[in-house]
Amino acid sequence: MHYRDLRDWLQAVIIGELRVVEGADWNQEIGAVAEVAARSEPPPAVLFDKIKDYPAGRRVLTGFIIQRSRDNV
Repeated sequence: MHYRDLRDWLQAVIIGELRVVEGADWNQEIGAVAEVAARSEPPPAVLFDKIKDYPAGRRVLTGFIIQRSRDNV
């Protein structure tokens, strides 16, 4: 399946495969949370929103290509 952009993909992600984390610290928490999530089974994609010290709308997505099943979402 093809998507126009990442927003299309995010809307199609299977419930349970995407975790949203709000208010994470860019310097301390994003890397640690992404690492823990990547070692989970199955590894979720993690969307960091409302990142500390960054303007609204700036987000980070990690782990979106780790699990093969997401290729066909």
